[in-house]
Amino acid sequence: MENLSFSDENVGWPSYVDFLCTFVFVLILFVGSLLYILSGDIRRREFKSMATGFGTVLTGHGIAFTVDVEGRKIRLPLKGQVDFDPGESAILPRHEAYLRNIGSILAQAPGSKRIIVLGFADRTPFEGDPFGNWRLSAVRALSVLRFFYNCHDCGYDVEIRKQLTLTGEGDIGASQTNATNAEDRRVDIIIDFGVQDGR
Repeated sequence: MENLSFSDENVGWPSYVDFLCTFVFVLILFVGSLLYILSGDIRRREFKSMATGFGTVLTGHGIAFTVDVEGRKIRLPLKGQVDFDPGESAILPRHEAYLRNIGSILAQAPGSKRIIVLGFADRTPFEGDPFGNWRLSAVRALSVLRFFYNCHDCGYDVEIRKQLTLTGEGDIGASQTNATNAEDRRVDIIIDFGVQDGR
């Protein structure tokens, strides 16, 4: 049996060029990852700054709001201002002035991508219709969306109308203790500024 021995000249040591290329590749990968992480943080801070400025406008109009920085959304709950009687979905004359005020705010939302109208219902069951509260909440959202779409003195143009969308939340999140809670029969507006990559 042959005795195999290895000498330095038989071993395929990486060359200086190989080492340098690997080092540069790892360095580029590290710097790219760091820039990606920092850009996300910068975008979050930019959105928070924009939302703070926009929040000042909302506060000046007496409008309550919440900000979701991660989701890049601002929620305008209309409860107490646009309310509905049990089983009803019509926009009443007393709602219109407030909705016009909200409309003028939508015109000032910088860079919004979608305006989502969310309808809600209380826990009052519909006899023989398990989907009744979902349907009612969607019809309430549609009433508000239709108002915004047809409003010609709200201060915004056709671009805002193209952003309108709706969803019916049914009785999700409704009061557990009071099936006919008036605050559950409402609509919220969500101004969605899109995901962080701009879509």
